Amino acid sequence: MIDAHLHLWDTMHLRYSWLDDEPRLHRPLTGRELDARTADGRRVVLVEANVDPRDVEGETRWFAALATSHPAVHGFVAAVDLTRDDLGATLDALQTLPGFVGVRHLLQDTTLLSSCPGMLVAALGELARRGIPFDACVRAGQLPALHRLLDSAPEATIVLDHMGKPPVGDPGAVDRWRADLARLAEIPGVHCKLSGLPAECRDAEQLDAWFAPIVGHAIGCFGPGRCLAGSDWPVSDPGFDWCARVVAMLPERDRHAVAETNALTIYRRH
Repeated sequence: MIDAHLHLWDTMHLRYSWLDDEPRLHRPLTGRELDARTADGRRVVLVEANVDPRDVEGETRWFAALATSHPAVHGFVAAVDLTRDDLGATLDALQTLPGFVGVRHLLQDTTLLSSCPGMLVAALGELARRGIPFDACVRAGQLPALHRLLDSAPEATIVLDHMGKPPVGDPGAVDRWRADLARLAEIPGVHCKLSGLPAECRDAEQLDAWFAPIVGHAIGCFGPGRCLAGSDWPVSDPGFDWCARVVAMLPERDRHAVAETNALTIYRRH
């Protein structure tokens, strides 16, 4: 099993301003937690955690060190500002780091998809030329804009985080999410992380009610050949083994792909 979406943050040495409003999460999550989450032998892909801009390089160096020293770390997805002028040089430097497997620039709660589409298309082209996948983290209402962007960058390898964050509290919005996700899945280079749903649910009861309809729809759209299992821990912390439950939904013949093979294919370790 490869958990394709796990977060750690070193609040003793790095600054994450968003954690100030998240008391449940505001604590150091480092090597001890990594040991605990991988005690059963699974490996993980560490994903950048919206560290403050001044500490992006520090987070990247820390992840690279973990990828070197900890056998459970398959690789890490680094924070990269896709609008920076020296993007090419930045990507070249990242590709020299042990364990680097992809990049993420948080698009949720930003206007970048509408205000800077040309710049983002150019950035995705830079990633595609280097064979670097991009983790796209957007909210459900941004899926149409993401689709328009990716129509102009068909060569890019995209991993949609958290199934596009379905708005489970609004049935009408869920219907729109269903249609928008299906349309996005028509782009062959887009893959989907079956992750993040616990963070979108108000409680365990709502999560239990929506688990099968939401995850099942994502699998139906992308197929088991383009889905990855990810816990999104600790932002999502449902109290059970999320990745195992996701994989158990699938027919036996498809489980290994979603549990491991797709992550190995997409996140090729450098």
